[in-house]
Amino acid sequence: MRYPEQPIRLHGLRVVLATGSALLSLLAVCATAPSAHAQEELTGVRSMGMGGANRAIVTGNDAIYLNPAGMSQGKKYSLEGNYQYDIGRETHAPGASIVDSVTSAMAAGVAYGYVSGKKTLRTNALDGSVLSNVVDRSGNIVHLGISMPLGKNTSIGVAGKYMDISYGGRSAINAIGVDAGLLYRVSPMIALAVTGYGLTNTGSAEAPRALGFGVAVGPPATFQLAVDWVVDFTSAQYNESFAPSQRVAGTKHQVFAGMELIFAKSFSLRAGYFHDRATRLEPDNAFTVGFGYFSMKNRLGIQVAFQQRFLNTEERTLVGGFILYI
Repeated sequence: MRYPEQPIRLHGLRVVLATGSALLSLLAVCATAPSAHAQEELTGVRSMGMGGANRAIVTGNDAIYLNPAGMSQGKKYSLEGNYQYDIGRETHAPGASIVDSVTSAMAAGVAYGYVSGKKTLRTNALDGSVLSNVVDRSGNIVHLGISMPLGKNTSIGVAGKYMDISYGGRSAINAIGVDAGLLYRVSPMIALAVTGYGLTNTGSAEAPRALGFGVAVGPPATFQLAVDWVVDFTSAQYNESFAPSQRVAGTKHQVFAGMELIFAKSFSLRAGYFHDRATRLEPDNAFTVGFGYFSMKNRLGIQVAFQQRFLNTEERTLVGGFILYI
């Protein structure tokens, strides 16, 4: 799927994004407050279709979530809307984002997501046994990011994020924080990335402190392979899906791998696989598939993706969305 390099700008949306940029300035003032990086929320349809391996690609709005440095890769003014449903967890997660890398040399983006579903909380009884309780989980997530190029092949970015999520009416996290990323294109065929998430500790697995690395290989216009590795420093210690006796401070890992094949300049086929040792009591795996179509004439695209977990086969996630280049 080819992405337009010189989109036509719409004044109304520019006003919205300008407001988001102003709010980002306020977030910069609050940079010492706790940061937040959503554990399993929507990170873009393209990313999910590729198994989550997108940190060194992020040419679309996925960059706001995965690596803000990617927002200044290419020239675009894009609007994306997504809707995600996790069948096993009965979780709904609609979201929308805007990225502008045309108006100025510094790219800017804003995204909003809402999550509503079920959460299993675990505690220890007096005899040490584990008790489980399913509660409602709901809340809002707002991202505001900026990115700028450093020379021809390198870009950096920072994203402020506000999370307000509750478990059964009890606040699980209410925090503002910062993620930061770097993207370096070694050649037209190879890109490398590093992203720091949750740069301060919130004491919640909803916003783990983590470090992500990514590599992408292949000609972006036709075919790409990507592999990401995320080192999670805090989820195992704070995850309330684990009973207190099961929470142990330590480093956990996630590995993501994916591919994207683009043909006829408009169609994209995606597939991926990831290994998760951070968010479940036992190591888990999942496979993903995705599809995208983009009309250069109408500057409008649609995308869908599907994810299947192995540990709990009822955990199946569907996500769909649209892309509009203004």
